[in-house]
Amino acid sequence: MTTDSPQAKFEALLERHQKIVYKVANTYCRHAEDRRDLVREISTQLWRAFPRYDEGRSFSTWMYRIALNVAISFARRARHRDMQPLPPGASMAGPDEVPAARN
Repeated sequence: MTTDSPQAKFEALLERHQKIVYKVANTYCRHAEDRRDLVREISTQLWRAFPRYDEGRSFSTWMYRIALNVAISFARRARHRDMQPLPPGASMAGPDEVPAARN
């Protein structure tokens, strides 16, 4: 692989700015396994988007924006995954509709 190949350029830029990816992952994930998954997902999405990167712009800003968007989506999926379904017959009562506790 030549140093002028898109992959070589991407790898060099990613290595130079990798702290951005780790900072975002550390902000959005508490567990090491989740952080590793998020770093992997961010890296994948950066590679997919790299052909559209405008070299006239700051790579770190472009990278941060993608990392942030991926992290937000990752957090939403995790939150959705962690939600428990209501038991059969349960209703979604609003705060004014919750019955008072019995003594």
